[in-house]
Formats: sequence, structure tokens, C-alpha cells
Amino acid sequence: MRKTLADQGVLVVNADDSGMVDFLHDNPLPNLCWFSLDKNNPQIRQQIENRERCCFCEDGHIVFYDGQGFERICAVNDIPMALNGAALHNIRNALGAVGVASAMGYSQAQMAAGLSQFNSDEHDNPGRLNHFELANSARVIVDFAHNAHSVAAVADTVGRMPARRKWALFGSAGDRSDDEIAAIANGVCTLEPDHVVIAEVEVYLRGREPGEVSKILQQACLKSGLGEDQIIFAQSPLAGVKLAVSRMQADDLGLFLVLACMLHE
Repeated sequence: MRKTLADQGVLVVNADDSGMVDFLHDNPLPNLCWFSLDKNNPQIRQQIENRERCCFCEDGHIVFYDGQGFERICAVNDIPMALNGAALHNIRNALGAVGVASAMGYSQAQMAAGLSQFNSDEHDNPGRLNHFELANSARVIVDFAHNAHSVAAVADTVGRMPARRKWALFGSAGDRSDDEIAAIANGVCTLEPDHVVIAEVEVYLRGREPGEVSKILQQACLKSGLGEDQIIFAQSPLAGVKLAVSRMQADDLGLFLVLACMLHE
């Protein structure tokens, strides 16, 4: 880890990641900048007590401490990719970005401008929490999440957003274990969707038989508490999108988890 930094380089670290906290406890390094969603995180409190740099959230703002004083960078609600505070993983990304930018000498105004002008859309960040509103006022969030960790993050985000009914569209590549495939479905189900569309991703079967991956996803959804009538199958991602969009109504919200091939059908 240290080999990638200059001698006086700053290592920016997520204090909300218990694995990283444990690792650096056992393998201490100098010049750390910890960041956390919570100012009361033990690592943040320790940094402040030791007059060392850190970044955290307080009263709805991103705050940076340089070891001498506190500086409010910007409001979380002014960061488009934070989706009004719903996207906790993107707030952490913003905190980490502030830690890196401050180490590189950028000013508060420059950091605030960067965070407030970077949109979560198909132009600035294609395939990452891209938000679309349909003609009937239903909304769709499109994301490239394709493993258990990333699916859990976006499902947590969408779970914080109000909606009349929630839809989820997803599939999986076949070159992973049954448990890893099931974990994707489990992550989706934390959203407590009213309907899920399981899309067959034929070009990513990677040794699996047609329908095999979709069956694993279905069984995981059923074990998570969804009913048979809540699960819909689609022969392709595009077919699944068309089906879901045709059934979504005003104030519905859909989470569409796409793979690269889905964007080019």
C-alpha cells in the first residue's frame, strides 16, 4: 500500500470500513486522512485529538479538518450524486475525494465546485445511479452494479427513496458461484421490491446452461420472501426493460441493474 505513495504522500482511508481499520491498526502508516459519515467515528475522533487530517459529515455538510481548523466544503444536498443524501456510498466517495483533493492542494471553492457540478447522469457518470423520469412520472434508476457489494449499495440507496411501488430488473453473468449469484438477488431483495424482473443475459452465460442463472436468482428471491407472482422472467435485458416500463405507473420507482451488453442491445 505504501509503495504507491510518495514519501510525504497522504493515504486517504475509509474509517467506516472495519477491515481497513483493523489492517491499519496492525500495520500502522503515517500521513493518514481518515473519512467517515459520522464525526463520532472513533478514527475521526482520534484524528481530531491528535491534530491530524480527516473528513466527515456534520449537520448535512462535508467537513474537512486539516489538523488546525475545520472547513465546511459544501452541503451534502448540493452534491448531485448523493441524491439528496440517499446514496450513502456516494457521500463516502465525496468524502474520499475531498481527502485526496485537499492533499493535492485544491481549495475549498474548487472542491465544492467539483462536487456540485459532477452529476449522476449518463453524461458525467454513465451507468452509475443514472436517473430517468418516464412520461407517466414513474422514475428509473440505472446502475452497472454487478456484484453483491455494489448491488447492496445501490439497493440501500433506492430503498431510501420514496415510491408508490418499487421494481427491480437484474441478471447475472454465469462465471461465478451459485452463492455469489444468489447474493446478488439477496441484495436486490433488501429493497423490498413489489416486482422483480429477472433478465437472461445470454452473452454472459459463460458456461452456464440457458435459464440456469435465472433459476438461481429466482430461488434466492423466493427464499428472501418474494412470492412467485412478484417474479417475472425476461428473455433479454431489453425485453425486461420494455416489460417493466410498460407496467410501471405514476410514482413507481425502478432499479434497473445493467451489464455492458444491456446498454448496446
